[in-house]
Amino acid sequence: MIDLTPREQHVLAALELGLPNKLIAVKLNLSENTVKMHIQHILRKCSAHNRTEAVLRWSGRLSGHNGHARARAPSSS
Repeated sequence: MIDLTPREQHVLAALELGLPNKLIAVKLNLSENTVKMHIQHILRKCSAHNRTEAVLRWSGRLSGHNGHARARAPSSS
């Protein structure tokens, strides 16, 4: 599991919603530069090249460094 700080987890949750940096900053009462810094830390910790990849890696829908999505077993409901 990737070790993110609580604030990085908040920023990542906002990234999952597709929010732009400016809205993330307003929502979390941070400066836009601070949001950018947190996103850079998240990208590095997730070994991701962009925001979308970071969200996919964190959620477990993307594994490894090759960029291929991991197949998920169907859930039994």
